[in-house]
Amino acid sequence: MTGQIADKIVFRGATYDLAEHSGGPLYDPIASGLRPTAIHTACWRGFIATYRICAGRFVLHDLEVNDGERVFPLIAGVEAEPADEQVRTYHGVDLPVPFSGTLLVGTDFDSSLYVHMGFQPAWKYRTVWEITCVGGAVTREVDRSAEIHERPEHPQGLGSPSTGDADAKWTDGTVDGPTPRESSGR
Repeated sequence: MTGQIADKIVFRGATYDLAEHSGGPLYDPIASGLRPTAIHTACWRGFIATYRICAGRFVLHDLEVNDGERVFPLIAGVEAEPADEQVRTYHGVDLPVPFSGTLLVGTDFDSSLYVHMGFQPAWKYRTVWEITCVGGAVTREVDRSAEIHERPEHPQGLGSPSTGDADAKWTDGTVDGPTPRESSGR
């Protein structure tokens, strides 16, 4: 599988990748009447969401989507604009998302750790924030950047760990809440 494009979140004046989350729900395009199909090999789920924190709330800001049936309903009163022959983009939706759980968001991805498959985990970013939400309200923001590089299972830039357990160990020790983790692939 090709490396997948992560959802984004605009947070503290920068754009981060939504690397991991526990809890839910995140935005579901099917609930808006869309039927996403693959945009390309780097987006098998058929959509890329851009979230933002707006006045202490977690909202869907923009949505890029390929609807296999070519039906693009209004979302929160916003009409989809053509991006290309298949894809449409909803700009400035700012639809509240009642997410309850924890998000790990990252920026400054260490490309030496890139794996050409799935979504990249949080520990592969140099800057990582943990954002906790209850019913869409942001209740806590913690910079985890220093910790991520202190953990013994972090490869210190020497390549991927020898087992897939490093991702789980880092998340288990960082994300408060339920142990099951989900990639941003939902």
